[in-house]
Amino acid sequence: MTNQPPIVFSERPVVILELPMSSRDRLLHPDQVMLKINGRMHDIGAFCYSLRSNEMRMQGKPCKVVLSSFRNERVNQIRQVIKVFSIFLKDGGKRPYTVVNHLRTFKVFMDWADTNVCSDCLAGGDATRSAYRLFSRDVEDRLQRHEFESSYGLNLQRNVLTVLEVLTGVSDLGKGIRFIRNMKNNGGGTAPATEH
Repeated sequence: MTNQPPIVFSERPVVILELPMSSRDRLLHPDQVMLKINGRMHDIGAFCYSLRSNEMRMQGKPCKVVLSSFRNERVNQIRQVIKVFSIFLKDGGKRPYTVVNHLRTFKVFMDWADTNVCSDCLAGGDATRSAYRLFSRDVEDRLQRHEFESSYGLNLQRNVLTVLEVLTGVSDLGKGIRFIRNMKNNGGGTAPATEH
């Protein structure tokens, strides 16, 4: 039996960056960035680390990470992700609420990717395609287990797809994906069974 050292989550320095970015903003350390959108903070820099704490924290507090899990290749990828969310707000015509929704679903994807050995999910090409397919399949499986409603599952699939396509430039990520059908009852209520 081997003794593994305990996993120690630590705080790291953070810088608050309000979106949309101005042309003067420079992203020197994306791993330290907390995005401010519509007055709310989102710790996107933590995605540069593959081990992040999932403990609840107060709004505006950074996520604790395992400092040794820092991934060099993620620095530029997260820099680009930050620019994508800024573009959504500035040029994409998306409302802050919509951008925050995309950011939250992207967090779900990143948490899933790092726990399911898909750490290269932002690299583009086949790595991103494979990670997105596996993620979509997992979302469908979780829906089958009734972990959430179909509207949330579809939201996860579509929002992550949007972010990954803009980020990587791979435009056919959704090809061959079985998107969840939104089974939300728009009519309200139920109707009695018809007599035969």
